[in-house]
Amino acid sequence: MAFIEIIERSLYQSDANAAVALKLEERGIRRAVVFDLGGVEERMEPVSDRIVSVRWPIEDGPIADRPMLHALAALGEQAIAGGSAVVAMCTMGRNRSGLLAAMIAARVCEVTGDEAMALVRSRNPEAIANVWFEEFLRSEL
Repeated sequence: MAFIEIIERSLYQSDANAAVALKLEERGIRRAVVFDLGGVEERMEPVSDRIVSVRWPIEDGPIADRPMLHALAALGEQAIAGGSAVVAMCTMGRNRSGLLAAMIAARVCEVTGDEAMALVRSRNPEAIANVWFEEFLRSEL
């Protein structure tokens, strides 16, 4: 997969091997917040004073900390409203990143969880294959 634009110049979904800073630079994006939802090892090096990395690993299974996930989505929405791009990143760039991308898209586009999930899947057909994440998006957004 690599690096997929969900909302033009605002919201992206990525795997852990996408060279996120370079992909943002190639698109002329100067400020971004990168949410790393992947495994336990450190991956995101400080690359710029204009790219903030937020690391919050979650499992690709039942959602354990719903309030924190909602807080991350709110932070993503605020970053986009302030003119920054947002990247949701996980190991494979499918489920965890798709979940957060859909949550942020729902807020930014003012749509339902189903509509946000459809938007993310229209850009990344392999996204959000996790049934727990699907149910969460349907029931909590």
